[in-house]
Amino acid sequence: MTNLPNTALDLVRPGAGILAADESVATMSKRLAAAGVPATAKSRGDYRELLLTTPRLSAWISGMIVCDETLRQTLADGTPFPVAAAGRGIRLGIKVDTGTSPLPFANGGMVTEGLDGLRPRLLEYRELGATFAKWRAVFDPNGLSKRAVRANAHSLARFAALCQECGLVPIVEPEILMDGAHEIALCQAVTSNVLTNVFKHLALMGVDPQALVLKTNMVVAGFADNEEESTPEDIAARTVRVLRGAVPAAVPGVVFPLRRTEQ
Repeated sequence: MTNLPNTALDLVRPGAGILAADESVATMSKRLAAAGVPATAKSRGDYRELLLTTPRLSAWISGMIVCDETLRQTLADGTPFPVAAAGRGIRLGIKVDTGTSPLPFANGGMVTEGLDGLRPRLLEYRELGATFAKWRAVFDPNGLSKRAVRANAHSLARFAALCQECGLVPIVEPEILMDGAHEIALCQAVTSNVLTNVFKHLALMGVDPQALVLKTNMVVAGFADNEEESTPEDIAARTVRVLRGAVPAAVPGVVFPLRRTEQ
């Protein structure tokens, strides 16, 4: 059996990040078409191969998240993508949630889907060469309901437990959406509430905190038309305060998303 704590530690090793290359087929095809490139499976595979074969990539990248299509593809020389990644010292992971849908009676809150049939999918991905998997839950800080928090915390915990049972490290991703004009104090309160609930449910499901990675947001004010100015020092202090209060010390590391602005 894979040593999951060691895998988790490797994913968050100092100086390295996790490369998200898990755009859906539809999203990647749209971007290729906009650049005048044929939106084919080969083109999508060629682009991911270009990323993976960057010289000395493993000096800065510990893991690479891909979609189902990429995990099954081969490089131009016929090497399976997972084998090529492992040979370069990069752990391969896969996004396994299937997106969000409205949660009933939750004031517009959303819940992430994909638990049905997840165990056999995880086992297959492990056989194909994946070493970790990711599940993202999103929370709107404005009018967030207890139902939305608990439903997503429960789903994240079930996902994480299934991953560890199947020999994969779960990347647990509860993210507070930054759209809107909410103040930093609201983001701090909501992030603390969400993380506390997530780790409560993880414990109830028997998930080993040493064998997971937390991916979450920093504590910042909303990005849209917000006149509040927060210093980097304030953002860092609030974020660390929340993490220390909600995240078990046994968790090997926390990673944050790099926000991309669409042009």
